[in-house]
Amino acid sequence: MNREKVMGRFLAGLERAGRDWARIDRAIEEFKWFMAESAGQDEWSTELREYYLHEFRLLLEPAIQAAVEREEYEWAEALTRQSQLLAD
Repeated sequence: MNREKVMGRFLAGLERAGRDWARIDRAIEEFKWFMAESAGQDEWSTELREYYLHEFRLLLEPAIQAAVEREEYEWAEALTRQSQLLAD
């Protein structure tokens, strides 16, 4: 998995969401769904799905940093909430 490419796709989804809280949350959930569904339906897809969701969690911190650098604080807040939800 090319993390830079995946991060670019993630940030592009957030850019389309703008600063609308509902659209930001939806963009994050859609990207999480995209990562999970990338595993496919093969016999080993359960393990691969877990791996992709782990990668999603790893992308959250750099995404938060990118949001702050862009002064997109709504994104940073929503990403931080998502990170906290997944930490539990």
